[in-house]
Amino acid sequence: MSEIAAQRRELARFTELQRAGAATTKQVDDLSAQLSVLERQLSAQTEALGRGNQGLSNEASTLNIQVQQIEDEIGSPSSRAPSMALCSPSMPRQES
Repeated sequence: MSEIAAQRRELARFTELQRAGAATTKQVDDLSAQLSVLERQLSAQTEALGRGNQGLSNEASTLNIQVQQIEDEIGSPSSRAPSMALCSPSMPRQES
């Protein structure tokens, strides 16, 4: 069970105890403040993960573009190696 769920349960329990005169307003207020802190922490972590995911997504997009550019260069005729027959020097004829 998450901390937030446990804190909510505890807050509800103490609220009922307060209504019955078995808990103080300060106890309920303290639990409420602790719950608020946990919820803000969760929100901050969620936002940080969202920003991190967006950054990774942007980086992946950039890398995909670079891969496509390299694949385009590899596939272009000007980047292919010339034929070996054109590069081989002629061998002189040997007379017997």
